[in-house]
Amino acid sequence: AEARVGELHLQLKEAFSKAEAQWMREQEITERSHLQAEAQSKREQEITVQAKELQRGKGEAEARAVQLDLELKEASVTAEEQSKRGKDITARADKMEEGKGAAELRAGELQSSLSALQSKAAGLEKSE
Repeated sequence: AEARVGELHLQLKEAFSKAEAQWMREQEITERSHLQAEAQSKREQEITVQAKELQRGKGEAEARAVQLDLELKEASVTAEEQSKRGKDITARADKMEEGKGAAELRAGELQSSLSALQSKAAGLEKSE
């Protein structure tokens, strides 16, 4: 009976050792799983933050594109206005040039008339 008790005691110790080893393996697996879950959660959070930053950057880029488009339109309108003003100034300068030619012609005519009157006046003074 004692031998049987000793044998059962050894079997009990072996079973306890096996159960303890199994429990430790399960604890390690549980710990690794927990660490992997934490790491995965951290990666997901980082990805979420990056996605938000990219989205914000996309929004900023879109806003900048709209701003640049407005600036381009304003610059185009300004260039058109300046071109029109330049054409207006050129047209006025052309008209002034024409007017200058006409004024010079008229001044020549008046100079001739003045010279003729001066000659006549000189002729009248001599006759008196």
